[in-house]
Amino acid sequence: MKNVNTKIYQNPTKTNFLKIVFLVILSIASIQIYSSNIPSVKNSVANTATNPVYAEILNKINHNKCFAVKVTSVSVKNNTYAFTSFSKGFLEKKNTYNMTIKGLTTEFDDRNNFQGAKTQESFDIYNSGNTVGVNLHLKTWGNKTLRLTDVKIKKERFGYFITGSATDGNRTVYYTIGIYETDCLI
Repeated sequence: MKNVNTKIYQNPTKTNFLKIVFLVILSIASIQIYSSNIPSVKNSVANTATNPVYAEILNKINHNKCFAVKVTSVSVKNNTYAFTSFSKGFLEKKNTYNMTIKGLTTEFDDRNNFQGAKTQESFDIYNSGNTVGVNLHLKTWGNKTLRLTDVKIKKERFGYFITGSATDGNRTVYYTIGIYETDCLI
């Protein structure tokens, strides 16, 4: 008959080995779970820009597609200061993650039916998280930069639209940027 008070002997080397194996397996599983939440880095802007429409345009530019733009704006204050404007140009890549529309000659309807003096403007379009931002640089009107608010980007069947507004002084101006694919000049 066995003694009930006898301790069961365990080999400490085997117990430590099993603990180490368990910890290694747990560590590997933790690393796999953690790394599955990190986006993979590939040679694509879509992985760095979280707004899918913005990323699509930038990827097309990176793959030698060219885009023209038509920019309109409207302000309604009163009959004297209300206006619409129109300009056209090209969308370009500014740097790795940003786009620009440079050197637009903007015409206004309150200047004798688009016949009067014109202004020079540029737009910088950038992605910040899932939102798209636009900075408007007014070269002619005081060489100042305005940030558009409530910016939205939308893909349509034949192109893209970016809309937003800017308040300058005592008026708000609403902007629409129509972006469409065109033949590359070079």
